[in-house]
Amino acid sequence: MARRRPYFLFVMPVLMVLVLGLSVFIASRDEKMISARLLGGPTDSAQGFHGRVQVTRESFGVTLPLGHYSLQIIVQQGRHKTTRYVMSDSDGWAEFESPRFTSRKFSLRVLGERGEVLVEGSPQLSTSQWLNSARRRGGDDKKKPHSGDNLVGSIFIPGGVLAVPFESVVSILLKKAGQGVAGGKVRVVPDGMSLLGEGTSLTDKQGWASFTFRPQQHVVSLHVFAQYEQEKIEFDRVLPLVAGSFSLKREESQWKILSPVPRESLWFSFVGEGGRGRGGRLKLQPNNEGGAWGLLAKDLRPREGEDYLVLSSDADGRSFSTVGIPLREQGKTLDIWDASLLDGAPRARALENAKNRRIRYTLGAYAAGSGFLTLFLFWSRVKGEEAELRAALNRVRASKETQDRSSLPLLIACLSLFFAFSLAVLWIVAR
Repeated sequence: MARRRPYFLFVMPVLMVLVLGLSVFIASRDEKMISARLLGGPTDSAQGFHGRVQVTRESFGVTLPLGHYSLQIIVQQGRHKTTRYVMSDSDGWAEFESPRFTSRKFSLRVLGERGEVLVEGSPQLSTSQWLNSARRRGGDDKKKPHSGDNLVGSIFIPGGVLAVPFESVVSILLKKAGQGVAGGKVRVVPDGMSLLGEGTSLTDKQGWASFTFRPQQHVVSLHVFAQYEQEKIEFDRVLPLVAGSFSLKREESQWKILSPVPRESLWFSFVGEGGRGRGGRLKLQPNNEGGAWGLLAKDLRPREGEDYLVLSSDADGRSFSTVGIPLREQGKTLDIWDASLLDGAPRARALENAKNRRIRYTLGAYAAGSGFLTLFLFWSRVKGEEAELRAALNRVRASKETQDRSSLPLLIACLSLFFAFSLAVLWIVAR
């Protein structure tokens, strides 16, 4: 009678290896981990909340922006719910705004195209904290006048600061007895910038004399000679200048933004002492001077309370060249940036790691179970073969000396299989 061969002892390990290999292959596929992060201004502003969100995907440890991706933004404030649908640009960014009910808790959630949560939370940023982080640079030194016996002179830059190589107006104010004097003679000598027009001027009825300069270096100063009647004053001042900053040229029909170097785009936002207003990204095109320029759309004009236009090369505005240009000739800039309010990447990584742990433990348990089952079947098969062999030897009345009753070979074989399966389990769990 033909004996059946133990095919299962060969088939089961092969099936186990195939299942493990397929599982590891599926688990190691390029699963894109999508998350979002939120930038914005203060969350307690009655002007509303204005934010900037970026969606990214992380694959094999490399994070890249996810462009042209649909987002659903849900803002919950008590019983009031606001929903916005936006599409990210080529770099994954999208701008949005929401009304703000300051007496209610502010919670925000960003959902992806499949309804998955990309980031959520209750960001908190007070207006005072936001303003305290700002830089204020300016050309208004009327509080620090340069005076003689009775004549007082001050320098004022309407745009707040100068920028290379853009034309800027610098005004000189002459006062006597606290009042602006008309007809005073003012002569200026610049250093590090060129003078456009005459270097001598008479003050108007309010005591102002204005000059136009084009900065050529990143450290510029102005020497001023002033005379009214028989009194004279002379003073110097190093003028504030932001290296690499943008410039705003306002005309009746358009607002033109200039960049000193070639750039594809810039970030802008309207801000005020009460909070952040609208913002966005402006595409630029090269000009003949080696820089770039772009036009703000007519509907993008400051609203009430939006007294500054922040221009930056970075989405969060943290570049050193970021400048908040005063729109009402305040004389000082408000260089402020969007705060990082929420980041969904840590949560997404934690979920992905938890998923990978579950997969590893499941595969490890499967490999361990299959290994022990194979060991049991192998042991049972060997013991059965041994019993049949002994029965056959007894039938032919073989001496006991010819029968090896030692269990060492079986133990060695079982341990070899056990360690082989153990290595497979350790590789799966540790990878």
